[in-house]
Amino acid sequence: MKIILQKFLILPLLLCLMPLFGQNYGKGADLDPVRYEQTDAKPVLHTRNYTALPSSVSLKKYSPIPESQGQYGTCVAWSTAFAARTISESFAINRTDRTVTSNSVFSPFFVYKSASNDPTFSRGMVISDALDFMKDPGIVKRLPVEKNTDFKNINISIFHTSPRYPIAGYVRLFSNPRSSPGTIEERVLPVKKSLSEGKPVIIGMNCPDSFQEAKDFWRPTENPRTNYSGHAMCAVGYDDNKYGGAFEITNTEALLKFKTVGEQTGVTKVISGYGTAILQLLYTRPTKL
Repeated sequence: MKIILQKFLILPLLLCLMPLFGQNYGKGADLDPVRYEQTDAKPVLHTRNYTALPSSVSLKKYSPIPESQGQYGTCVAWSTAFAARTISESFAINRTDRTVTSNSVFSPFFVYKSASNDPTFSRGMVISDALDFMKDPGIVKRLPVEKNTDFKNINISIFHTSPRYPIAGYVRLFSNPRSSPGTIEERVLPVKKSLSEGKPVIIGMNCPDSFQEAKDFWRPTENPRTNYSGHAMCAVGYDDNKYGGAFEITNTEALLKFKTVGEQTGVTKVISGYGTAILQLLYTRPTKL
């Protein structure tokens, strides 16, 4: 299995939908298969391009310390701005102090408020809508007041002097033709390759109930064809030697690993059934508003 994304001018993202665990936290990813297929795709590589992938990769040292989105449906903004975009910057400048990184994250409030126009912060959004906004007009860094203030009590005007950091573009890593799940190689290898290149992956996942009970790792037992709540997160690593092969994700409450196993024991459902999309994001230098 494999997954990849990111560098100084490139930030890849993977999409999946799944519920937060532990408590009934908010989710908020609108998985639209039509919109996903309309997204520009990363060129398909030959199998030989994946033969030299390392057995494990982790971008966790470049990531901010996970925070909670509470009951709001803002997971798309957290996974794209707070997680993936911040990790991409950390990787580009080799920033590995997670406390420092956590004090220099990109604003999930600004992305959600600007791209969704939802005053309740409950409706959720399509991941590509957030990325389109991050491309033009661009994203901003989080201000200190945002960290300790309820989103409904923040006025977006506080960012009027903040510099913008527009991305150059984004791509999906694989396709979902006719809603077909595709093969393990078609889905897992591109994601591992992106992660091995220092590129975080935004995942939009169809989240079954078992995810809420997950601890160190998650292996779903539900039917992947059933529609559950959509949830966006960010993949930050993989390890072929743990749990039979696993990806590590950063969630808006904690870091969680979900298990991927052999074809005979259901990896197709874990990777192809629940995982639904993968995007890659490009970014440029900051510009003024």
